[in-house]
Amino acid sequence: MKFSYNWLKKISGTNKEAGELAEMVMLKGFELEEIENLGERFENFAVGEIKAIRSHQDADKLKVALLDVGKYGSEVQIVCGAGNIKEGQKVPVALPGAVLPQSKIKIEKTKIRGVRSAGMLCSQDELGTGKDASGIMLLDQNLAPGTNLAEALELKDLVLEFDILPNRAHDCLSYRGMAREIAAMEGRKIKKQTSDKKFSKLKKKGSSLEIKVEDKKLCPLYMGAVLENAAIKPSPFWMQARLIASGLEPINNVVDITNYVMLETGNPLHAFDLDRLDGDRAGKKIVIRKANEKEKLFLLDGSELNLSREDLVIADGKKALALAGIKGGKDSGISGETTRLVLEAANFNAYSIRKSRQRHAIQTDSQARFEKNISPLMAQSAMQRALELLEKYAGAKVTEVVEDSHFEKKEQVVDFDLKSVEKLLGREVNKKQAIKILENLGFELNMKNDSAGKAKVPFWRLDIESKHDLTEEIGRIIGYENIKPVSLKTEIEEPVRNLSRELEWKIKDVFSGLGFDEVINYSFYGDKDVQSGKIKGVHLELENPIASDQNLIRRTLLPGIIANAAFNRKNFSNFKLFEIGRIHGKEWENYETVRAGGVCFNKDLSREELFYEAKGDLEAALKYLTGKEATFHFLDREEENLLHPARSAFVYLDQEKIGKMGEAHPQVLERHKTKEPFCLFELDFDKIYNNISGKKVFKKIAKLPSAERDLAMFVDVQKTYAQVKEIIEKSGGEYLKSIELFDIYLNKKENKKSFAFHLEFYNPEKTLTSEEADKAVEKIIKRLENEGTEVRRNQ
Repeated sequence: MKFSYNWLKKISGTNKEAGELAEMVMLKGFELEEIENLGERFENFAVGEIKAIRSHQDADKLKVALLDVGKYGSEVQIVCGAGNIKEGQKVPVALPGAVLPQSKIKIEKTKIRGVRSAGMLCSQDELGTGKDASGIMLLDQNLAPGTNLAEALELKDLVLEFDILPNRAHDCLSYRGMAREIAAMEGRKIKKQTSDKKFSKLKKKGSSLEIKVEDKKLCPLYMGAVLENAAIKPSPFWMQARLIASGLEPINNVVDITNYVMLETGNPLHAFDLDRLDGDRAGKKIVIRKANEKEKLFLLDGSELNLSREDLVIADGKKALALAGIKGGKDSGISGETTRLVLEAANFNAYSIRKSRQRHAIQTDSQARFEKNISPLMAQSAMQRALELLEKYAGAKVTEVVEDSHFEKKEQVVDFDLKSVEKLLGREVNKKQAIKILENLGFELNMKNDSAGKAKVPFWRLDIESKHDLTEEIGRIIGYENIKPVSLKTEIEEPVRNLSRELEWKIKDVFSGLGFDEVINYSFYGDKDVQSGKIKGVHLELENPIASDQNLIRRTLLPGIIANAAFNRKNFSNFKLFEIGRIHGKEWENYETVRAGGVCFNKDLSREELFYEAKGDLEAALKYLTGKEATFHFLDREEENLLHPARSAFVYLDQEKIGKMGEAHPQVLERHKTKEPFCLFELDFDKIYNNISGKKVFKKIAKLPSAERDLAMFVDVQKTYAQVKEIIEKSGGEYLKSIELFDIYLNKKENKKSFAFHLEFYNPEKTLTSEEADKAVEKIIKRLENEGTEVRRNQ
């Protein structure tokens, strides 16, 4: 909320400068967002007196005004198109270099249709001091020409913007609430606001206004005051200045007073034109009810709302007048012809206001307060204050105040225990100081002994529920920065590393780095998943499943991941997904294990390319996690039916089987109504964990060059890469450092496939000669040919 420093200073009684005040408030509970010098908005703006006006030589609608702007010049010429200017008027002048607050247009010396113009005469709308854009704003005739406009409009002020969190919106979205806090921070009580009149006593038996609350839970209090002989005019400059500093635009004296009192007290108000309500002059009716289905409401800003039965409205006998607690309607708004008013001060259910705000996407200052929940008692003081101001600045006479209330005035009392305060704050607290802090904040204490008693909570502090809240109040006013840190009285042992959790984070990091997105699925699937995937084993079944297709506890992650892929393929041409989750079996020795599963999909890749891309990702991930090379062997078709019988493999680290990967089985794809291939994998988390040695072995950077050779061959289509690689490893000799498959090609006509390997030979003792490398390659070729492999030799 934005606060005028001048207004806040007056109510709170502080003598601190704005910066000091902001720092104190920030350290004791309210975050400072910004400090703005309001006067800087009006640099190079001044009061000008119109000395002469003549017609523009080339434009009928333009006039040329000659102004006295004091120190800025006694004959400043400005071209203006407004129709309301006359000689002798005092008007706001934007001089060259000024920037209009609303449009941010910079004013320069210029020529308009051939006539020099050294500035601009401004309307309220252009200055941001009101909504009137019909003509130039007219100023007080007693102002001297050349007076700075911010000073003339009483806008030489600083704006302090604090972030008021929802737990303190009950009282601190108001000047009185924040002033009370400031006074307590400085060790004082705020001065009480008193009134000579008690308008709540103005009631008649034959009231001209009838109020009926139909839904008492949604509106626990509604007050309506009738005022006669109101004169609609601009509000005083000092009030306009305070509204502008608080982020609101002045409109007219009646609307400005309702906004002013809302800012001061924290309780929103609304004014209706009494003569525009349904009924005769002798009697009008206001009904607080649920909206009718498809009922329409035209708001003050001209927009139209389609209401529902969930909305609470203020209505007369025929139509809705306002969306309760949020925004007023156009049909009952205050206009220049209004003379009789109904002033509303009410309290509404916070949840109802919040839901209506969300439903209609409307945000207002009123809604922001009501939906945080405020005390009904605040409405009574707000009504009292507004009626005073309306009598004084609108000439209105209060004829009656009608009230319909349905709330209980409950006193909130909580325990106060000084020993508990000291224990929680970790320091000694002076009893007198603690009691004074709470009393300055509005609490009433009744002490049973030297250290304990009861505290009566003020009605505006809805956030106070227990003695711990009182401790927080004392602590923040003392200042948390004044509480010295104390060493713990016990030794802290170093926590045991959770290596399993660290591995989980590491798996997430490596798959994210490889372009995978994490998914989190339910731990269930259904009978159709089991049947289409022919998932073996006994499943645990839920007695009360969340859905008919979620009745079995999963034994594998793959059905859920396949469903994710089938859903996402409709919207994305390629993606990679992974999940880390628990699976459950019925056998006690393997009741719960953790698995890591994933899926790859890419419409632009062939089946083979997709398979090898997924295989490459797995190899890279396992190499990073364990430091070991993964190997792949054909999957036993009898063991797994979720994967394709011919395009799948077991995944091994050393000689231990840790998981499986492959293309989804056609029956599974059919279950999800797709023919596009997905490449899946599922790894045993615990087996990955067991393959991590915990030690990192660093090798010296090679000082000598290696020898590289490429080797291509045709093999039978049934022969696997792993089998060929094993032959090369066994026959390559001690200097064979690495084997890399860089090309594979399937010749379907001859029922053969081509492998191309990149071989690297290295001797750490000396540089290998070309002859030594060729001799090693020849040995590999002979072994391959003996195994029936056709090696492609250079011709």
